[in-house]
Amino acid sequence: MKDLQKEMQICSKEFEERWNVFCETHGSSHNKSVAKYFFFSSWQQAKAWVVPEGFVLVPKEPTSEMLYCGYAAPDNLAAKYKAMIEAAQEPAND
Repeated sequence: MKDLQKEMQICSKEFEERWNVFCETHGSSHNKSVAKYFFFSSWQQAKAWVVPEGFVLVPKEPTSEMLYCGYAAPDNLAAKYKAMIEAAQEPAND
């Protein structure tokens, strides 16, 4: 939930920055709410294309859980993989 809120804030900021330029170019008779909906939908679709189905993003730097798993079970690749997936699904603390 936190990730979605953060993403919506970023998207909203990007939209607002581009909305004024759009209105200057194409006029201000367009429905801002509808445009914002399509902007966010396009944002989500572009993100989906970047991360293929079945893939998850993992942090560049290993988390403490990943490092612990590497030391606790050096030969257990399944446990390392599980730790990476779990770390990728946790919300970032920015």
